[in-house]
Amino acid sequence: MIRYEITEQMRQAQASGHKFYCTVADDTGRKGYLTGPYDTPEDAVEDLPRARELAERADPRAPFYGYGLASASPIVAIKTVFGVRG
Repeated sequence: MIRYEITEQMRQAQASGHKFYCTVADDTGRKGYLTGPYDTPEDAVEDLPRARELAERADPRAPFYGYGLASASPIVAIKTVFGVRG
């Protein structure tokens, strides 16, 4: 299991009202937002295994991709592939 550390930068983004997303990147430089928005980075980290599982069901190359978190201002409209957890 991979551990994700909540950084000071994430805390500052949270204090500024940013929302958090589970993200993916492949070896060609393509990036995407898998799930979100989440109110806290902890919520995004908690859902990262599920987001990865969904990606792996959708793309046989997904086990080789990189996964992580991103934040964005709530006024930015970000479309995710899988939405928020149910």
